[in-house]
Amino acid sequence: AEVSSGRELMLHTTLVAIQLVLAVSALITPIFKRVVGGAIGIALRDRGIDFDASFSLSQLAWLAGQAGGPDYFMAATCFTFLVVGPLARPLTQLWLMWVPMKLHSQRILHRVSRHISIFYAFEVMLLAVPLLQLAFGPLTNHFVNPDSVSFCRELVTIYHTGDQCFEINVTPAWGYYVTAIAYVGYLISGVDGSLTHKYLHRSLYPDPETPPNLSC
Repeated sequence: AEVSSGRELMLHTTLVAIQLVLAVSALITPIFKRVVGGAIGIALRDRGIDFDASFSLSQLAWLAGQAGGPDYFMAATCFTFLVVGPLARPLTQLWLMWVPMKLHSQRILHRVSRHISIFYAFEVMLLAVPLLQLAFGPLTNHFVNPDSVSFCRELVTIYHTGDQCFEINVTPAWGYYVTAIAYVGYLISGVDGSLTHKYLHRSLYPDPETPPNLSC
């Protein structure tokens, strides 16, 4: 059996394709930028040392395991929720809509695709970036300041930074907004219960008396 065709098929194909393109874009574009400020940051840049950097979601998943050991588990978790899930969900949906299979196989893939949709954490990163922005700057400035570190007194005088000796700021990059748009696309066509999910369910379970449930 094949998923029904026509205008509805093209509509949901377009929605899922957009979901996939947005997910890929969110993975490869910088979601936030780390900026080292204060007198120490200026002093380092004067000497050609720049710790400012931008990070994408895929980079964060990779960097999570750089220390090795138990961090590999953290990296695997990040990779699963930030890369595998967001890409596998639309790919399996497109497969269901366009690759001819037996009805039994389609239903199995439909169930697998539904479970895959759980492994998605773009919305977590959308919350994490503002929280990092609120916490990092004041926290680093609190621990490294003219009152706690003696050489800071001289540096803040030289570079005229007031009482800001060292500060790490996290600011959203343009990829943050791409991620937000990607999440909206996921809500429309990817999340379990979305418009596209309901369309696929109707196509694979044509009985109008059988609503989506945990067994399908």
